[in-house]
Amino acid sequence: MPRVLGDTFLDSLVLDPRLVRAEHIRARLRLAGWSTKQLSKAHGLQPYAVDVALTRAHEAGEQVIARVLGERPEALWPDRYDVRTGERLSPQPRQNYEPLPTLAQRRTAHSVGGRRI
Repeated sequence: MPRVLGDTFLDSLVLDPRLVRAEHIRARLRLAGWSTKQLSKAHGLQPYAVDVALTRAHEAGEQVIARVLGERPEALWPDRYDVRTGERLSPQPRQNYEPLPTLAQRRTAHSVGGRRI
């Protein structure tokens, strides 16, 4: 369940767990000296493959990110892998292919009569 921040300037920002996880991984990549685009190009992937893998199922991008961070992909994306075997789910659950809602969509979803709640 997404959570809503308190009464701050971010009061309408809904934090989807997928978004939080993606930004956490993105920060770790930056600390390791990589942008998502650089990482994609360095590993022969399409320019936005690693970026897509942060929020949606993309096996090649997931593998590259995990390798660079020294993690197993199932540790980074437990919803994309079988927790008992570590094997990638096939087919993936539908939500793993759905894009995250935009900031505007998240704000609209948590407003009533034009006022943020």
